[in-house]
Amino acid sequence: MAACVNYRLSLVSIGQVRPNPCWGMPPHEHAFHELIAVVGGHMTVHMPGQRFDAGPGTVLFYPAGVWHEEKSDRRRPVHTYFISFRCPISDAKVEWMARDPEGKTGDLLGWLFRERHGALIDDWRAVVAEAALLHYLRLVSYQEPDLVARTHAFMRSHLGEPIGLDSLAKAANLSRFHFAHEFRRMAGCPPMDDFRRMRAEAARDLLLDSNLHPKEIALEVGFANHPHLTRMMRRYLSTTPSACKRRVRRNRLVQIEDHG
Repeated sequence: MAACVNYRLSLVSIGQVRPNPCWGMPPHEHAFHELIAVVGGHMTVHMPGQRFDAGPGTVLFYPAGVWHEEKSDRRRPVHTYFISFRCPISDAKVEWMARDPEGKTGDLLGWLFRERHGALIDDWRAVVAEAALLHYLRLVSYQEPDLVARTHAFMRSHLGEPIGLDSLAKAANLSRFHFAHEFRRMAGCPPMDDFRRMRAEAARDLLLDSNLHPKEIALEVGFANHPHLTRMMRRYLSTTPSACKRRVRRNRLVQIEDHG
């Protein structure tokens, strides 16, 4: 599983892929590692023996010497930030894909991209890049207990439905009390609290990745209305639907300025 980084990381490049429905990369490999955070849209990724559908919150690690192929979704063009770097990594296998629900990797790589010509000195850029890589290694090192993994899969497949604790317990083939107790012991939070957080994260992804109105998104992810969605996003993600929409507009302005 996750390997340790042996200091120091040496940055090769910092960049982004702007939304373009025709964007794609044929199978290729590099002499350096790459870390990619998907912050908008979707793409398909092929690597030896594996295929990933990568959307917002997906983080990808391409090890040096391993081929990979990427293709943007035409309807939802992908937007990514990435770094390429050289760094000795232990011989333990590092997973190639992880989910980063809070988007921390994308925030770090986005910051690096925006500061690539700024005042940050190279040592600080390396520190930020190392933080992004270490966060990724932490994400892939965590293995969900079976009960939590099965419950999360059930939650994801019933996101917009009026599912309560009884339904979750029934899907797990446990009594309400036993299920709630075991889930909290394993996951560190009550199951319905976790479900509301998952719904808030799904809403954030839709706000960043679609043109749906927040009222539509609220219903799509199982919240009663727009005010309910706002309360839950503020509670679990420390943001709001309007803040997410401002982030989308800001990213578009950065892309326009970059293009110019």
